[in-house]
Amino acid sequence: MPIKIKFWTIDDWNRPVFKSKTGMLYGSLEKLFHWGTDEETVLETVTEADITWFGSDIDDDPMGSTANVEIVKTEVGGM
Repeated sequence: MPIKIKFWTIDDWNRPVFKSKTGMLYGSLEKLFHWGTDEETVLETVTEADITWFGSDIDDDPMGSTANVEIVKTEVGGM
């Protein structure tokens, strides 16, 4: 069963970062965005195939491994 992740932020390296309910971070190393890009724009471009496991801290080096994830849109009111 895929891990559900939601868009969280754009990091200092312009990578879109996604977060699971358990706090694990995932993101794309190839599809980059300007800081402050909104969720809708990111989700129009990034797919599950682009996602790599980042770890548990936004400053961690990406683990580089693929991840079995499902990107879900954030509902109004948060995660």
